[in-house]
Amino acid sequence: YDVFNMTNVLISDYSSISTDFILAHKPIIYLFSDFDEYADSRGYSFEPIQDVCCGDVVYSWDEMKESLEKNLNNEIVRDELYEMK
Repeated sequence: YDVFNMTNVLISDYSSISTDFILAHKPIIYLFSDFDEYADSRGYSFEPIQDVCCGDVVYSWDEMKESLEKNLNNEIVRDELYEMK
């Protein structure tokens, strides 16, 4: 939280800090590189989990790097409901 105001994009997995970024209207990339392992061990509160993610959902480091570049260059089209204030 010390660097929250200086952060342009959050890269997260299953952390609740994404809620803070949603409320601040900051972009989020959900990196689910261990999607199947997590589903098999703990499972998800929502199925499919992707439906409740307010941001890009990626499954590999290469997808993450591509999404990060697009987010930092404002090339991502945001859902209209996400942008409502």
